[in-house]
Amino acid sequence: MATPVVDISETITDHLTNNLLTSAGTRLIQSTLPPHVQQRIANRLAPPQQTNKAAATSDPVEPDYELPPLDFDIPVNYDQARLLVQHKLVRPSRLAYRKLLFDLGAWVTSDATQQSALGSVVFTVITVVLFILAAITYAVFYATYMPTVVTRIPAYLEFPDSLALGGGAGVVAAGQFPQATVDFTRNIKPQHTLRPDQHYTIGIDLSVPDAPSNFEQGNFMISLNLSSTASSKKKETTLMTAKRPALIAYKSFLLRSMQTLFRSITLVPGWDTEHQVLKILMVDDYVEREDLPLQSANIRIHTTSVQIFSCHIYLSAHFQGLRHFMHDWFYTTAALFIIFFMFWYAVIGLLLWRMFVSWVENKANARVMRKVIKKRINSDGIEEEYETEEEVFSDDEEVQDGDMTTRVRVDLSKILKTTSTSAASSLSASASAASATAA
Repeated sequence: MATPVVDISETITDHLTNNLLTSAGTRLIQSTLPPHVQQRIANRLAPPQQTNKAAATSDPVEPDYELPPLDFDIPVNYDQARLLVQHKLVRPSRLAYRKLLFDLGAWVTSDATQQSALGSVVFTVITVVLFILAAITYAVFYATYMPTVVTRIPAYLEFPDSLALGGGAGVVAAGQFPQATVDFTRNIKPQHTLRPDQHYTIGIDLSVPDAPSNFEQGNFMISLNLSSTASSKKKETTLMTAKRPALIAYKSFLLRSMQTLFRSITLVPGWDTEHQVLKILMVDDYVEREDLPLQSANIRIHTTSVQIFSCHIYLSAHFQGLRHFMHDWFYTTAALFIIFFMFWYAVIGLLLWRMFVSWVENKANARVMRKVIKKRINSDGIEEEYETEEEVFSDDEEVQDGDMTTRVRVDLSKILKTTSTSAASSLSASASAASATAA
């Protein structure tokens, strides 16, 4: 009986690989072994080689060094304190940092995060577009609905000729006082147009020099006459008449000297003049009417001895209702209106989008029909033609890979056409054969 041959090379290889690693004795024993056993040991001990592509894409991993164990409770020297810090602080912090980076990378590269990021970008873009549209809408509405707070129009006074030539006050006839007419249809800018049902305060600004004759003038009267010619009869209609007193504030010689000295920096170069402005309130509550809008104002100064630099008429708006909130609570009202406009723009945009999607789907699923003329055999055995409709299928129709419904519909239509054609051919051949047999 032959003795079985046992190959112990695998056993020797495993033993040497697991227990004899790197030492002089190991190398000596390996040299006495057969060549194929030495090759197996070398293959076992060799580190796994990484491909160039994997090595290029893999990230370098920081080696995790094993720390000596702590065999003390309280450190007594620098080395023990350093070892304690590494065990209690450095190593846990490093592990926590690695875990945080790993979790962060997994979260960033996940599909849910990318979908959330894409949705956030789309939502931000839509919100910004809606905000811009709402802000532009509110700006246009504000410019259209809100009147100018203060409208100031110059009034050019006309003096009598005798007074312009240097005549005295007695030369001027009765009623010939300096006066000016302001035409609101020409001298006012479009953005300063008066708004219907808006309350206004109307006054006059007189710029007079600090002349001794003006201080000696005393009180004098100013009259204002508001009129309109927008009625159906094209006749001038007086809307309101007002008459108010005015007085130039007195300044003593000492006060005028101190003011002149203080303002000498602007007075000497001619940047300013020695004057004062009289503000006379003429009408405290004027309401603009849509049927009779204010078109002209006549100003008359009931004296000829006062010296005047310039004259202006001003209209100051008093806001009520929504205009009051839009003017006095500007930012709050603007924010509320912009949010309101954004909401309705979003609703309108959503409805338009749904209508567009529905139109595209209906167009894609629309059936194209055509009229065809076919032949058939009636009950009397006579062949006749009849008109019917059938759906048009395009053999060259382009179908996307993801549109399975359209693909199945097109494929089934082709199969049905092929089947119906084959069946018709078979029936025709059967009929021909039957007629030949009967004959």
